Amino acid sequence: MSRTQVDDRGSVVVELLGLTLMVVTLHYLMMICARLVLADLRVTQAASAAARTASLARAPRTAETAANSTAWQAVTGARSACSRLSTRVDADDFRPGGIVRVRVACDVSLRDLTLLPVPGTRSVAASAASLIDQWRGSTP
Repeated sequence: MSRTQVDDRGSVVVELLGLTLMVVTLHYLMMICARLVLADLRVTQAASAAARTASLARAPRTAETAANSTAWQAVTGARSACSRLSTRVDADDFRPGGIVRVRVACDVSLRDLTLLPVPGTRSVAASAASLIDQWRGSTP
């Protein structure tokens, strides 16, 4: 009884190619997830800082301007992936003891991460509220 020999030359190359493809794909997915998580953290921090800054303002108009400026600085600080930033300040309850609410939204660009056609942007948003000090005096 004779055994037929199977020629497996080249099978290691095919296995390594498949493994390399899986590692590269996993790497790109990790980069996309990391960018989205970091953008979410930055937007959450920006919303909190903007709400706090708005609560320190003396008038609703200056609160809105200060919140927009603070959110912009917090998000665009260190190599931000935001392609578009929008802020919405709710200063309807702007009085001593009232609350200022800020919502910050950012479109995160994913196109530059991979050589593969990845969907262009993802939206990340966060909201924060800050209490206006009731003992600071009346607004002008």
